[in-house]
Amino acid sequence: MILSFFFFQSSNLSAEDLDSLEDLVFRLTGQRISIFTVQNIKSNQLDLLNLLKPECGDLVVFIKGNTEIELKALGMARVEVAKLIDSKGLSIYEPGFHFLWINQFPLFEKNNLGKWKSVHHPFTAASPETAHFLYTDPSKVIGLHYDLVCNGQEVGGGSIRIHNPEVQKYVFTEILKVEFLYIWV
Repeated sequence: MILSFFFFQSSNLSAEDLDSLEDLVFRLTGQRISIFTVQNIKSNQLDLLNLLKPECGDLVVFIKGNTEIELKALGMARVEVAKLIDSKGLSIYEPGFHFLWINQFPLFEKNNLGKWKSVHHPFTAASPETAHFLYTDPSKVIGLHYDLVCNGQEVGGGSIRIHNPEVQKYVFTEILKVEFLYIWV
């Protein structure tokens, strides 16, 4: 799977700028991204370009993969590209308020010790479509939590809680490995 995004009319960025962005993301995440400006289109880029529909002068950033690692690397690249474009005096935002709901978060992720942790909080319920993965593969569980974003900044959010005490106990003891002296169920 290819994950990507693009910035409109970013052709002012030099090849050195693009190389330094690729190097920065690699140093910070260990993941390789690819960046190019749509000008002279190569045949091996056609499928991606047909999917994204960028125009001449747009900057395309992409990475191969679909795990949390690649998503974080691509997110970091997005922020660094925006900083670079802004440092060149170019506007990356259209005037006004631009809202976005984000609602497809994983429920759990591994910490740097390889142990599961809650992405939102340990009381967040699993989506009905993925709840069965609680017992087999927590990495595939999507949480019922959401964020409201305006112009790239989180302005609100929330979640639906676990209402079944047995499921809550399982999340704490079997997935998160929280040790309790006593659990009231």
